[in-house]
Amino acid sequence: MKNKFILTAILCFQIAFLVGQTIVCTEHISDDRIHREELLAAIEMYRDRGSRSSALRRVYLVDFFQENSLNQYRIISCLWPNAPLFRQPDCIVRLDSFSIALLYTPYFRKPKDSLFLDILEREMSSVFNQTMGYCWETLIMDTNVRVALPGSFSPPIIQYTFREGRLIEITEFRWPYNRMYYEDLHIPPNWNCREFCPRCSPPPKTPPRGRRRLCR
Repeated sequence: MKNKFILTAILCFQIAFLVGQTIVCTEHISDDRIHREELLAAIEMYRDRGSRSSALRRVYLVDFFQENSLNQYRIISCLWPNAPLFRQPDCIVRLDSFSIALLYTPYFRKPKDSLFLDILEREMSSVFNQTMGYCWETLIMDTNVRVALPGSFSPPIIQYTFREGRLIEITEFRWPYNRMYYEDLHIPPNWNCREFCPRCSPPPKTPPRGRRRLCR
């Protein structure tokens, strides 16, 4: 018990000093499942298509899908702080003070450990400079969270395909073919963000239940 506490304290200490492009994953995703160079390259290419000078705080949603020898990363950017509530990510990549990337894998339905959810909430709160107040039991957040949402913001979904670490194809998806790989699990109440995040099939009526952190 003491060793577990020490290990948790060390992990929390390390996470508190996250720097750009540090990848933090939940307990069921091992390091060898994450293709670090491919993932970071795909995110950087997507970011370079837009304006980095924008002061808008962004979340980059990245769906990872493996097909035979191909690794595919489907990405969309989002301005909504409640993005993690659609499909809880398997990994977090803090890019800079104004942006963060959330990685989803085929394991996106698995319950997340409470330490990972604590880190996710803290990093999202830091990016958006306000307390998110996420409740993982009910999949809602504080209704006082501020959102800057210009009407002209309509980012494309772009897929980057790699084979053995080499980029071989870039595909841009536009309506009506703009879909992510993994379906939404829940739409938080009073948030009309279907057209912004993450553009998937309709969610089930009842969100999947699992071991989640209780509300404070």
